[in-house]
Amino acid sequence: MALFVDRDNINERDGATALDCRRGGNGVGLQGPAEACRFDIEAINEAACSEAWSKSCSRAAMIITPSLHLLWSNEEGRRLLTIDRDLGEVGGRLSFAQRTGVFAFAAFLENLGDEPRAWVLARRDGGGDCLIIRAVRIALGEAQAVILAFSDTAGSRRLWADFGPALDLTSAETTLLKRLVDGATVTEAAQDLGVSLETARTHVKRAYAKLGVSSREEMFAKISPFRLS
Repeated sequence: MALFVDRDNINERDGATALDCRRGGNGVGLQGPAEACRFDIEAINEAACSEAWSKSCSRAAMIITPSLHLLWSNEEGRRLLTIDRDLGEVGGRLSFAQRTGVFAFAAFLENLGDEPRAWVLARRDGGGDCLIIRAVRIALGEAQAVILAFSDTAGSRRLWADFGPALDLTSAETTLLKRLVDGATVTEAAQDLGVSLETARTHVKRAYAKLGVSSREEMFAKISPFRLS
């Protein structure tokens, strides 16, 4: 089965191209030659797509039952269960090194409603690092299950979205704000950029004006959503 451009849902300017695609002609659409106007959905292997996502997703993820039985995990999730010192898999169930963690997490899941929630597991080493577990309740057929996504506050990998152009910020202003949100002082950020402290402060002032903020706290609230983990 193939998916074709719908002639009824295009404007007059594109009509010839769409009609030509239906006839197998040489028209060129947005994606190139005429054959690009057809998309053979039978060629899509759902299992292959799922496997590709599982391998490429950098965040550990799992699907469990409300009683903590493991139904599925991606590659990062399996790695987490194997190497992490504070949680693992015991008898096919998600388990924690401390029994109190098992009971606390089970109670958290019992109170999980339709909205996503996050649970925090304090690391046992006492260094202040934590494992954040985001939970979303789903239905698998008539059964209930929970999707878990894990974020470690220790050495977590951060991905910054390229927010500069969207917010009309220069490259220097964007880099400076990233460093500030990551915890650097203005002096440290200036050194990283190779500019004077006065120049760095000027960048900050101009960036604040563009963002419509007047304090570092307001800037954090504006910029932090662009930092992905």
